[in-house]
Amino acid sequence: MMNNKGQAIMVGVMLAAAILVTLLGIIGTVNNVTTLAQNTTSSIGGMDCSNSSISDYTKAGCLVADISTPYFFAAIVGIAGLAVIARYGIG
Repeated sequence: MMNNKGQAIMVGVMLAAAILVTLLGIIGTVNNVTTLAQNTTSSIGGMDCSNSSISDYTKAGCLVADISTPYFFAAIVGIAGLAVIARYGIG
């Protein structure tokens, strides 16, 4: 039988696993939206990031859209980790 701290750690691990599974479920949707925003072949009319003669502002927008998926992933994992640490005092 585990003591209270051991049970809290196990609940924290299960919570982190549930958040990770949820994140993996929505990461594909975020990646699709990012791809649609960058291409002009979609019905919403993207930024045409593959064109070499676009303005600097559009190039910056393409760069931000390109790096948004890894930053989104890192932010969700970081928030989940902080929630577990704040709730259960692990660390």
